[in-house]
Amino acid sequence: RALTMPADIDTLLKQTLMKITAHELTNSVGCNVDAELSEHTWQMQFFCKLTSNLPAECCVSPDIGALFDTSGKLDCWILELLINGKGITGHFTRFSQLYSVLPRKDFRLVDLRCVNRPPKKRFPHEVVHVLFTEDMKEFYWQHGDCSSSDGPFKFA
Repeated sequence: RALTMPADIDTLLKQTLMKITAHELTNSVGCNVDAELSEHTWQMQFFCKLTSNLPAECCVSPDIGALFDTSGKLDCWILELLINGKGITGHFTRFSQLYSVLPRKDFRLVDLRCVNRPPKKRFPHEVVHVLFTEDMKEFYWQHGDCSSSDGPFKFA
């Protein structure tokens, strides 16, 4: 586990993605009907690596949707993964409306897609496009509003 918190949510996400191995991605049989890695496969790979980038006192809690009536304080970053922008409007509505009751540092919608399927329009800054190469060895990072782009980064 990490000794300190990452500086920000983008750093945490990049560090986590870089711990996923190309071997894990290219040899997975968890694919959707289009023979692409399914959202669930990405989530499992991602959350397996996420914890290692956080200090021991931090807890990763997937699927917190049932907690919206909580009156407790959360000091957290909230994120959702999606594939090829599928359902992006619904995801963003959830963040801007439903999740707005949760105190949070920041949030990101992480849109995972192959570099040969770039997004066709701009999105808010909180959307991050992770554009991975066809061989699953590298990825590029682009904010939805095109304010910044970075990469390539290597999968482990």
